[in-house]
Amino acid sequence: MNKMKTILISAFVLLTFCQIKAQNSLLNFKEENILINGVSVNVGNTMLKGDLDAINKSWKSFIKTHIKEKMREENGVLVIKETVVNQITDKRGDLLAYIYNKDNEISLNVSYKLGYDVYLDSKLYPTEFNKLKEFINYFVYNYYNDYLPKYIKENNKNLKALQKENNSAEQIIKKKEKQNNKLNQNNTKYQKNISKLDLKYSNIEDENKKIALNSSKLEKEKKIAENEKSITYNSGLISTQQSIITSLKPQVDTLTTDINSAKLTLIEVRSKVKTFK
Repeated sequence: MNKMKTILISAFVLLTFCQIKAQNSLLNFKEENILINGVSVNVGNTMLKGDLDAINKSWKSFIKTHIKEKMREENGVLVIKETVVNQITDKRGDLLAYIYNKDNEISLNVSYKLGYDVYLDSKLYPTEFNKLKEFINYFVYNYYNDYLPKYIKENNKNLKALQKENNSAEQIIKKKEKQNNKLNQNNTKYQKNISKLDLKYSNIEDENKKIALNSSKLEKEKKIAENEKSITYNSGLISTQQSIITSLKPQVDTLTTDINSAKLTLIEVRSKVKTFK
């Protein structure tokens, strides 16, 4: 029975891991046809988190390491002309990389030009295009292997700061609600005392005693007014802190999702870096 329970729990954990990974993985290669300097180009595309200059530098370093050639920039496009990239094909051609900012991420677009307006694609060159995909993904694995630990560390720091702000707001709310409860209790006591004083006042004929009772009543009414003022002030603080918590929640949820996604992707890319051939 225990063995079966263990198997079921393990299966559930694995299924959950795969579902989260499928939803949040940072690996997102796709084939596209885009315009580069007015020319329609078939590319392998992937969206990357990080800084444009850092990714540009990382890509050029990766190419220099694995192809032993230096990419040069022409009209905003990185190019190696008349080369043979054995990891992709034995055909001579131009390796192109177009990198730019898109929707707060970096779009990396890589193509292999075989001739005039002829680029590797999945229809005419399925085997070689698949190798291009593998080559791009291998760069992504290497890039994220370096980038993600810093990304996770920085976002954990940001998440802790948001959680600290959230906890502070919750503590203020708790403190002010406690104060308001105490003030309301005191006001209830004062109201009861005032009712008793009113009853005594109606049954006393001595003017001096009436003046003393009235003075005591006014004192308690003053305390009630002061407490009501404090309750109103505290309620305003509570409302402000509740608004802060409400505004923090989507930020906390987004950061938590990003961190979990990054952790899962880091596990994946480290295994792929080791096994890629």
